[in-house]
Amino acid sequence: MAKLLGVTTSTITNWEKNRGGSALRLIPNITTFLGYDPVPETATTLGQKIKLYRRSRGLSMKKLAKKLGIDPTTLTRWERGRSVPSSRLRDRLNDLFDVLK
Repeated sequence: MAKLLGVTTSTITNWEKNRGGSALRLIPNITTFLGYDPVPETATTLGQKIKLYRRSRGLSMKKLAKKLGIDPTTLTRWERGRSVPSSRLRDRLNDLFDVLK
């Protein structure tokens, strides 16, 4: 299992003993391995949808912000509902994922 997920056997042991969570980057591998998302989430707000998109693809805020061409703090504000993207950036979000429907 460790080899399939790209982690060490010690990592698996720690997960089994509840000594730490999995790295965000591993979530897509874990979901694929299990055949389902062990922590399904529903998203109703734009911020929740962005966070769900990031998590399902194993992206950090920094990586998604870079992909969108924005500052990570801007992405943080969107995810927390403290601000909303401009129409230009909403278009860019739509190009990546369908969160605005």
